[in-house]
Amino acid sequence: MMGKDLLHLYVQMGREACIFRLGEDFVRKHADSSSFAYSETEDGVWCFLGVDDCPGNKELSDQLILDSKSRFPYRCSCTVSTRGVDYIECIAPSNKKIYLV
Repeated sequence: MMGKDLLHLYVQMGREACIFRLGEDFVRKHADSSSFAYSETEDGVWCFLGVDDCPGNKELSDQLILDSKSRFPYRCSCTVSTRGVDYIECIAPSNKKIYLV
């Protein structure tokens, strides 16, 4: 388990990396219908940012599904560790699905 300060730094780096990939203006515009999550991994953190640009068309639910295409049509996930930021998936507003290794 990593220290609190390093965890905070990695989470901040992951969040900023996801915002950068999706576009800062786009994420800011839809901030009320976005969700960020992270989880500590063996050597860093996993981060996810999902954005829904049409939130009024969805059924309300108390269950959050981070990989739901209907809930988050735009999303980015990455891991952050001592090796830096590694993107896992990014679906940006241009509707191009990008997998980065």
